[in-house]
Amino acid sequence: MSSRIHISLSDEELRKLDDICNKLSLNRSQTIRHLISEDRIDKPVYIQDKEVITLLSDIDMCIKVLVLRDVVPLSEALKMLDSLSSIRRMIKEQLED
Repeated sequence: MSSRIHISLSDEELRKLDDICNKLSLNRSQTIRHLISEDRIDKPVYIQDKEVITLLSDIDMCIKVLVLRDVVPLSEALKMLDSLSSIRRMIKEQLED
């Protein structure tokens, strides 16, 4: 059995779909079927980015708590925070590409 569906896409979404169609050399229906049949569920990039940002913020907070509790010397904590800043910069650069 086959069912017909109707979807609304923004101009940008339609352009992306058409780009994928061209890369795969398939029409729109074939491309959508192909994407469905891949049986992969990837989180949208913006959700992945949000999770990374949250994780980095949590690490930042943990480092500060360790310093306040005198578990880690301030000089070591500053090195960790500097490394964390470097990681943030690298991620930002990757996201901008």
